[in-house]
Amino acid sequence: VNFLPTRKWRTAVGADYLNKDRVKFEGPLMMRQSSTFKNRVGMAEISSFRYNMDHQLTYTPKLRGSHSFMAMVGMSLSSTLAKNTQMEGQNMDPDEYREESFNDAMTTWFPGYGESKSNLLSFFTRLQYNYGERYIFTATFRADGSSKFAKGNKFGYFPSVAFAWRVSEERFMKGISDYVTNLKLRVGWGQVGNQSLA
Repeated sequence: VNFLPTRKWRTAVGADYLNKDRVKFEGPLMMRQSSTFKNRVGMAEISSFRYNMDHQLTYTPKLRGSHSFMAMVGMSLSSTLAKNTQMEGQNMDPDEYREESFNDAMTTWFPGYGESKSNLLSFFTRLQYNYGERYIFTATFRADGSSKFAKGNKFGYFPSVAFAWRVSEERFMKGISDYVTNLKLRVGWGQVGNQSLA
């Protein structure tokens, strides 16, 4: 949404849902000779739901000459819920090893049920200065808060800076512009993180 010539608001919302079943059947040939069971069936139901919401506000003022500037602030929120249910049975009808046939199994048990939930909340900003499409300075900062992080240390902070020089836009490159159309050198520094390694 462009509510002013120099300001732009962007919102994105998304969701993903996954639901799948797994069935594993082990017949007499796969069972150990010492086993008293003719067969074994395992079933698992896996489901997950994830949604995310992103907001960004961009400010690009009009500057004189070859100068340009851009400032952006934003936030992102995502949440994931996953469930895993497992069930096993032995000595079942090999022609009908579905969930209903577990009632006729000699032995039935639920070896596991798992549920996990995670949330990620991020705030970020980016500043960029451009002179003549030749010299570009960029600075970013991001703060990520995750439910997977340790208690008392729920947020991680990740700054970065970069400088880019578009050499192909310099005057001394005009003589070979037919051969070199885009040459840019870039140097940067930054910190990154991963909530899976918390």
